[in-house]
Amino acid sequence: MDKYRYETPDAWKRGFCLSVRDLIDPESKLAQKYPHLCQIFRHRLEIAYSERQFKPVSLCAHTDYENGYQGSRSDSDHFQRTEWFRQLQRADWMENDTQNRMEHICPDVSKRMDFYGIAGEGTFGSVFLAREHNEEAADPNRLEHYAVKVTKHETLIGGLHDGLWEAPNGVVPDNRAPPSYIPSEALVMFFLTHSDRFPKLDSVYTHDRFQAIVMSPCVDYSSDRQPVPSGDYDRQFPGFTARYMLTKDRKPLLSVSQACKVSAQLLEAMRHLADMNIWHNDFSVNNILVDKNLNAQMIDLGEFAFGLEEQDFLQAGFRSVPFQEYQMFPELALSEEKDNGLCRSDLHDLREECLWKFGTIIYGILHGHWPWDEAPKNGEPHRDLLDSDVYYDKSHIYHRRNRILNEPLPIDENLPQDCKDVLQSMFSKDPAERPSLAELEGYPWFAQWARETQVFERPFSKEFRSTYMQRRR
Repeated sequence: MDKYRYETPDAWKRGFCLSVRDLIDPESKLAQKYPHLCQIFRHRLEIAYSERQFKPVSLCAHTDYENGYQGSRSDSDHFQRTEWFRQLQRADWMENDTQNRMEHICPDVSKRMDFYGIAGEGTFGSVFLAREHNEEAADPNRLEHYAVKVTKHETLIGGLHDGLWEAPNGVVPDNRAPPSYIPSEALVMFFLTHSDRFPKLDSVYTHDRFQAIVMSPCVDYSSDRQPVPSGDYDRQFPGFTARYMLTKDRKPLLSVSQACKVSAQLLEAMRHLADMNIWHNDFSVNNILVDKNLNAQMIDLGEFAFGLEEQDFLQAGFRSVPFQEYQMFPELALSEEKDNGLCRSDLHDLREECLWKFGTIIYGILHGHWPWDEAPKNGEPHRDLLDSDVYYDKSHIYHRRNRILNEPLPIDENLPQDCKDVLQSMFSKDPAERPSLAELEGYPWFAQWARETQVFERPFSKEFRSTYMQRRR
């Protein structure tokens, strides 16, 4: 393999990052073959340009890395295809340390904003919170706030060596020369600029070994969101995720009309993705944020499925994600039962899996517990399927999976009939009887909240309050 060249995998050619480059060009063969996608992407491109006032997305222009690396920006085509960087990264870099991510973020980010806390962290990356830096601001409370997601910089050649199914980066469609690459997650966000159901992309700083995606913050307002002394990022400002809509006493936090609003907005978010032939591959309660007016946003778009044809969404075997047992669906339960946890070779549709997960979230926020959960006995506390000790209790998990396969869905009889109709259809044991996304949009229940005259406010949550403003451990 040439040091600066590689053969693009066929899977990458059909993936989002490379396909969208051609789909926005009406003269390309791909755009002419899929005119509806061409129209969608070009329309959203125009909206994104307009709302951004044509400001560039990729901003880090630094080139003087270790050993004075050949004067190439990290977002350049040359840097993305260079074997030298991949070897250095693997040899001596700690990628999964939050402090390390902060210390090696692009210096321009630190100059532009003041960091005051963290919203979340893990092996995937760290999400910091920051405020626009302006010492002369007349009213500091009017300064812009940001969420900054810092992750490992996976170059194209690094993704090739790591066997990634999708290209990790794509070219920003701004006709710049030379072109600049940004993470696939940021590229998806760019085409969602028109939607309030997702965080707004501000910019990307691809700097040496890390990438920082700057976006709108999805956390509650607090007077404590002030700059802190340099190096102190231990203050935690967690977002209000959908998991807090289920209380510890197995009761829903939201009323039916409130749950309807959140569910309808999640359905809207799915439509905005599906119009681009994209589906969220990690649709979970932890990736749904809800503000104080019950406006929902879908976050963490790093895991998504994109396809040009129907067969692109068919997958052999299932992805059983730890701690998502609450979203277990019959096909996967049956697969693991027959093969002792091993995946079968049968094809299944990733879109159907996503719709099932959507159904579990609707059910949970309406009931206060997950479908087919067993009520605690003899005064025992409720065992949340999101807790690790429950996940590893194989007996508990086995009995619940058996109920999923063999028992009807228990639905609260006090729910409105049009709400029951949605749940009954989404949880059909037969996949062929479950509604598609387009069919779901025709169910009248999702429109009920818009007819309400009430002002929607998120109820107080003791569980959420207990986690707010805690120090990281």
